[in-house]
Amino acid sequence: MALLGLLSRRKAAPGPESGLYRAIVAQARREEFYRHLGVPDSLEGRFDLIALHAFLVLEPLSRRDPLLAQALFDHMFADFDVNLREMGVSDMTLGRRIKKLAESFMGRSAAYRQALAKSDDSDLIAALDRNLFAKVRSDPRCLGALAAYVRRESMACDEAGLIRGELAFGPPPEKPS
Repeated sequence: MALLGLLSRRKAAPGPESGLYRAIVAQARREEFYRHLGVPDSLEGRFDLIALHAFLVLEPLSRRDPLLAQALFDHMFADFDVNLREMGVSDMTLGRRIKKLAESFMGRSAAYRQALAKSDDSDLIAALDRNLFAKVRSDPRCLGALAAYVRRESMACDEAGLIRGELAFGPPPEKPS
């Protein structure tokens, strides 16, 4: 009997990283980012909004609970793996695609971290423009609104709530007039 238990794969109960990731994806999918702020509703645009919101959570979480931060990171990339497979990416190229996504995420995180360390928003605006609007022309007013949103969300994080898997983002910026 014990041997059969070793061979079966039981799914562990979802940890707090699951709830955090669901909240990140839900926020990144809010239509205001695409419809009002002009982020391309494409694979790249969705990845970049997930990466941005994951950064906003992983940054404080990595200081408070590095193991949970790693679990969230792993959960996010496991989801990317599943989604790429569902889109038909072959096993032969999947590893390279995931590696490229991880490198992209780390580069974006470094750019956002450096930009948020400054009081001036010019580097943050440049990073958002480069990452969210790489293939389309951006509206400077939308970039300013997004920069204010990112700065606000970076300061509003409830670290104790993150540990429990609780996350509430504020509303996306409104369309600038």
